[in-house]
Amino acid sequence: MVNVKYTAKVMSRDNVSSRMSSEGGSVENTEETNRFETLTAGATRAVLILSYQRCGSSFFGGLFDSTPKGFYIYEPLDSLYNAMYGTPEESELREVSTFLANLLQCKFQSLPIEFFLHKFWKQFAKYESSIRPFRDCVIKYQLHKVHGRCYNSIKQRCPKRFAERYRDKVDLCITKLNDSCQGSSIRSTKTVRTTMASVEYLIEKVPNLKVIHLVRDPRAVVLSRQNFDSSGQSMYARGDVIKEAKLFCQNLANDIVKRRQLETIYPGSFMEVIYDRFVEDPLRYTEDIYKFMNITLTNSVRKWIAKISNGSKNATAIAHRWQYELSYIKVKQISETCQNVFKLIDYNWSC
Repeated sequence: MVNVKYTAKVMSRDNVSSRMSSEGGSVENTEETNRFETLTAGATRAVLILSYQRCGSSFFGGLFDSTPKGFYIYEPLDSLYNAMYGTPEESELREVSTFLANLLQCKFQSLPIEFFLHKFWKQFAKYESSIRPFRDCVIKYQLHKVHGRCYNSIKQRCPKRFAERYRDKVDLCITKLNDSCQGSSIRSTKTVRTTMASVEYLIEKVPNLKVIHLVRDPRAVVLSRQNFDSSGQSMYARGDVIKEAKLFCQNLANDIVKRRQLETIYPGSFMEVIYDRFVEDPLRYTEDIYKFMNITLTNSVRKWIAKISNGSKNATAIAHRWQYELSYIKVKQISETCQNVFKLIDYNWSC
């Protein structure tokens, strides 16, 4: 069995540095702690895919859903925000990190009941084959329709304890979800609904966490959002491609800067994946991802890669469609707006 050891010095946010000045100079004492993480080849991995709307994260997430003995949850935070309605903004990051930590550690009884009653279980069933027994249970008892019925009958908002009447059926389904989670070798989830700032708290709660930061060419993102329905567009932009580019690139740049800060504290815990490159050579990129997780790439995953590679030319064409569908003026404006991102990511942005 192969052991891989990651060592990093961690500066706690509560650490205090004291400086004593004298004629000869100054002495600085800094309190430090060492964080040791040992991963064996057979140990369970926890993986967070952090991305953004229209960056190919649903397609990319299939890599983890197809993994043997994998446990993959698609967009879990939408249900959390339903449960967090009215929560003070300053506690949001900790609420998100606690939720994701409980999810990746199979602590399902600690999750809000809204998570188990969400419409996504049926709406996006094709993305979560790894948890089919749980999903079938939810659909059998029609738990995915609970809040829809509530909203239809109560126009203002659902009573806070409305969902508790379904607790017995939820508990039956949780048993199936727990079986899938406990028996998995990779526990993963993907989200476009949080930022790298929440990862700072999450990685403290989940020591074996691996974070994949999935990014995409801003010009492709803007075009995709423009062509998508309103759920893929920001309320701020309202269809304005330049405003859309500005908002996306500001958020992405902030996350990259934050990620690089965290990389110095937790080396080996983060991987940047450029979607535009992934679709051009998915097998090579998948091999790199599995090396990052210290896991052997299985034949079944190779078969999945071969299957999607049959359509990779189409995926590549879609990824670069902005070159033909955006006007020269818009491409120039978006490129100027997103210079901060272009400078932060090592990629040939001229193509």
